[in-house]
This record gives sequence, structure tokens and C-alpha cells, in this order.
Amino acid sequence: MKKIFLTALAVCAISFANAQESKGYIGVSIGAAFPGGDLTKLDKSNTGLNLGLINAGYRFTENFGLTFNWGATAYTNGFDSNATFGIGYLAIGPMVSFPLNDKIGIDLKPQVAFTTGVYDNGTEKLNTNSSTGLLLASSVNFSLAKHWGLALNLDYLTTKFNEIGGTPLGIDYKAISFNTSLGIQYKF
Repeated sequence: MKKIFLTALAVCAISFANAQESKGYIGVSIGAAFPGGDLTKLDKSNTGLNLGLINAGYRFTENFGLTFNWGATAYTNGFDSNATFGIGYLAIGPMVSFPLNDKIGIDLKPQVAFTTGVYDNGTEKLNTNSSTGLLLASSVNFSLAKHWGLALNLDYLTTKFNEIGGTPLGIDYKAISFNTSLGIQYKF
């Protein structure tokens, strides 16, 4: 996983050195998070909240660039409505863009995600171990004005945790989140 990440980063750095025209954006998003994996099998988690705190991208060419996302998802537990589970992530990877016309484009963004989780049962907060996962992200981007745009996002996040509160779980807890969101972007 580290080799793939470092190779992608090197390719992006080489592309950056040869870039003639840049097209970037930074934005925020909010939407729904649909649980999967052990979030539904073991915890019976309910549909939750997805926050994109930073959604950023930089195109080195019209069709290729680099993307960075910092976000979080949160779910209530199906067994105990006072309990919540959240996943925070930092993700980076390549971005492949397909302009459909002057106002609409599609971005595909496979990313390595560095994740951590928090379980809050109402009386104490327990952190999971940090883990590496995968974020498969896509966006349909709509240009509103010279510097502003809207993004409809559809993401698939998968990661595993094997300890919580410093205690081994005895299993790999596989957390999957299907996220949909609407975002606003500042383009530069």
C-alpha cells in the first residue's frame, strides 16, 4: 500500500514540474453516510452524517491531477441510541477528470485513506487504532460562476480496526461507508 501511495505521489510531483496550466479547487460538503460491513452486521448502525471538511484538487493537465480530502462520518448505534461511532480520514490520491462540456465535468478519485475511529457510548469515548483504508470517490461538478461550483459526490470508504480503547478486538472490524454529499467549491 505504501509503495502504491509513494509511486502515485512521485508521478504527481513529476507532472507538477511539467504543468503549464493549473486548475484547482477547494471546498466543503455535507451529506448522508450509509453504513456497511461490520457497522451494519455487528452494530446495526443507522444512516449517519458525512462531512467533507476539506475537499481539494489540483489538475496538472485537463484530465489528470491530485486530490486531497479530510472528512468524517458518524453513525448512531442501532442497539443504543446514546452510542455513536465516527470515522475520521485524511485521503490523498490521483484524480482523473472528464469534462462533459464547459459547465459540467466528472472526477474519479481513488485515494489512500488514513483513518481512525471513535466510539462514544455516552459515558466514555474510546479511540480505535489508526489504520489505512481506501476511499473511492467520484464527483459531478457544475460550474456556477468563474470561481464557484457545486459538486455532487458519491464515495466508498473502507477500512479496518483491530483495537478500541487500547484493547485488542480479536477480529478485524471492517468499517464500510457509502457517502453521498453536496458540496460547494472555490475554483482557482
